[in-house]
Amino acid sequence: MRTVVVMLTGLFLTSSAWAQMVVTSQSSAHSMAKARFNNTLTGSPSAVELALLLVLGALVLWMIIAIRQKKLVRISIVALALCCLALVSVRVGRAMSAGRAGARAAVCQMNMKSLERALWEYVSYNNDTFPPAETWCDAIEQYVLRGRRNFVCPEVPHLECGYGFNANIGGKKVGDVRNGVMIFFESDGGWNAHGGPEAMIKQPRHTYYYLLVNGGCVNPYRAEGDESTFSTKASEVPWE
Repeated sequence: MRTVVVMLTGLFLTSSAWAQMVVTSQSSAHSMAKARFNNTLTGSPSAVELALLLVLGALVLWMIIAIRQKKLVRISIVALALCCLALVSVRVGRAMSAGRAGARAAVCQMNMKSLERALWEYVSYNNDTFPPAETWCDAIEQYVLRGRRNFVCPEVPHLECGYGFNANIGGKKVGDVRNGVMIFFESDGGWNAHGGPEAMIKQPRHTYYYLLVNGGCVNPYRAEGDESTFSTKASEVPWE
């Protein structure tokens, strides 16, 4: 009995450590991915995990009875080990999925930061004037560090550009645009997407919206209905 417990404990710890190593190696620069992985791994069990826990409890009782009666002991141990393996696989798989989602969110934020740097470089070479909204992608592309790759959001890789530009500030002098006004937002409009609130995605791709406002930096913003105090609501950001 003691051998079985040691074996199952070792299996769980080894699987968890392996998953942690994979997530860390894939996105060591993305603390968000690691945080989501850890939160899922240590958080509440899913419905599948609860069902497996019930099965596990029944198998433990069966194994105890089998050991006392000295019947089907090996089969009960194998069944218990398989159930534990399934439980660990589901748990770690769910955590790794959350970690990958966090990594995609981090990439999206980094993309928008690259566009931010390119935008201000364009502005510095063009008399402190924002690019025309209709051609903003074309205007800043030469200043983007990784070229068109930084225009692509990992959640919508089929779009040539996953971001939009506030049409209200296109072609304006930076000094004529007050602080806090929307500059970049997530959009499904593709290359050179621009407009107002109607051009912005209706549901966040990464739990939060990623926006750039004038005088600020790229930050996550809450969706409507999200009452957490983590950030400002996206709907509260002015467009002009």
